[in-house]
Amino acid sequence: MSSDPRQRALPPLPWVLVGLRGAGKTSVGRLLAEASGRKFVDLDEVLERRMGQSIPQLLAAGEPSFRRLEADLLRTCLELLCLGTPQASVLATGGGVVEDPDSRRLLRALPVVYLQAAPALLAARVRADAQERPALVAGGPLREAEALWERRDPLYREVATHVVSAADVAPVVSAAALRLLSAE
Repeated sequence: MSSDPRQRALPPLPWVLVGLRGAGKTSVGRLLAEASGRKFVDLDEVLERRMGQSIPQLLAAGEPSFRRLEADLLRTCLELLCLGTPQASVLATGGGVVEDPDSRRLLRALPVVYLQAAPALLAARVRADAQERPALVAGGPLREAEALWERRDPLYREVATHVVSAADVAPVVSAAALRLLSAE
């Protein structure tokens, strides 16, 4: 590394969490950020603030439109987190972010943890969650989790540098992710 003071060191790469709804990306992400001294960024929360609407409202306009917004925001956030802020961060993505090929390309360049859990567990968590979101697949939470898991599991694995079981409580999952990411 050059000792030239005009050259600014780039911040550490953000740690990114991916997984289906109910995997615990937000809960684990907050704990992971706290334990590592990193800033926490939730892509869904940023999207809601930026657009002035909730995720259900944004999805009501149609999933393709929502996915374009999500992909554009991911690109913008990663540019800021990788180049524009000196603070290391943890980024929790939306569950469907991997459906966009350009988003997957961006994610493959980063440390990504896939929080993986069985569809039945994810469905149970979604049922227990007070935050209602429109179903993306007809047939209830279990059918949705099964269909989305079948479609997205290969995509999550494509971008992941680590796969962590999300079957346990958030502090245990966060600790497992921290051990893997800290070893890089």
